[in-house]
Amino acid sequence: MIEHIVMVKAAQMPNSCWGRYARVAVVAVDREVLPAGEPKMISARAIGVKTIVRTWEKCHVGSTERSAVRRAIAEADELAAALNTLDTHGLAVYRGSDDRWYCDAVPGASYDTRREALVAALEELSERERELESESEITDPPGEQATR
Repeated sequence: MIEHIVMVKAAQMPNSCWGRYARVAVVAVDREVLPAGEPKMISARAIGVKTIVRTWEKCHVGSTERSAVRRAIAEADELAAALNTLDTHGLAVYRGSDDRWYCDAVPGASYDTRREALVAALEELSERERELESESEITDPPGEQATR
């Protein structure tokens, strides 16, 4: 069984860079090979890793929610949840030889089964997107303006 997880590891930076930097990745892990936990490194060679879906390189580790690493983790969580949702509906997400992403039902399924699974997954994803949009609406107190 394939599961998409978010991994955060330290990024290698030159000595001239002060501060801490991290590497964030969404990784497809084969739970039959690696039943619990996460791989030791963000690499396609790591035990249990099927593919690296996306990485965010050299994100600064700050102390606020607006830091680069926390924004990258939030975006990675959304992507991993979306990919896991597709997997629970019997859909497979894979990267083709042309580096494009494809979504299809498990081979051997009938057309109606494939269509129903795709529609159910898309409905769940759009519902989750609406929930995230309603949570992320920022309301400023009266008399204050947002500073950027």
